[in-house]
Amino acid sequence: MDIFKLCPLQEGYSFTPGNNLREQKTEGGMPRQVVKYVGAVHSVSVTVLLKDQRARQYFWAFWRLNQKKTFKWKLDLDLGAMEECECRFTSESLPTASYTDGVLRKVSFTVLVYPIARAADFDAEILRMWENGLINVVDDIEKIPNVWLPDALGV
Repeated sequence: MDIFKLCPLQEGYSFTPGNNLREQKTEGGMPRQVVKYVGAVHSVSVTVLLKDQRARQYFWAFWRLNQKKTFKWKLDLDLGAMEECECRFTSESLPTASYTDGVLRKVSFTVLVYPIARAADFDAEILRMWENGLINVVDDIEKIPNVWLPDALGV
């Protein structure tokens, strides 16, 4: 599986989580909801900087060779940190080139991203810490799933 080497810019970056629910509106009150999917893909809109001719050639060659393939790319999703993700280009958002003074500088496009499985215990622990006012006590939130939870479970 190929790895995409260009970093997304913060400008123009947006992340939309996959929707696992099917929803039916009612005449009054809350809509009916059921879980229809598990692992619905996320959508990430990005812009990458093409600082020179080599970067432009790299982007277009990578895009041509990987239009229908899954590739790896470091993105910032729901964890709030860069992590390696499995992505695919989407045919609904072809790359759009931006020119400055006649020179190609940026390309914007959307990728579909397989969600990374998050442990329900991790989410529950974060909620518990917020509700009990302990979240500000923890300097390194990464310790919750990686150190404290395994210690508490005896793993």
